[in-house]
Amino acid sequence: RKHLHQQIGEAMERIYHDSLPRQYDLLVSHFRESGDTERLVKYLVLAADRNRTEFNNEVAINYYREVLELVPRDPRVPEIRYRYAQVAYQTGKYEEAKEQLGKLLADTGSAA
Repeated sequence: RKHLHQQIGEAMERIYHDSLPRQYDLLVSHFRESGDTERLVKYLVLAADRNRTEFNNEVAINYYREVLELVPRDPRVPEIRYRYAQVAYQTGKYEEAKEQLGKLLADTGSAA
């Protein structure tokens, strides 16, 4: 089953190359099921960003959370935390935004 999801995800990357942003959510699903963490993280970030710009804020927040759980030491984490904090703040989740900004400061070694 994992292999099938991997094949579908890879086929979608080829077939929908010119319209890939519209497929990000489906690609997340297939690469999540396939166990391909590298591609999953790639599409989670892209899908989160796209959903954020389209004001699908809860979806964006969930995707950002998932990325942070999967790759807590990735070099992109500070930027992801910042984006997560922005969308959380915009949706009135002030404590969640504050938590992410605090972790961002800790990640970057900055003093609060």
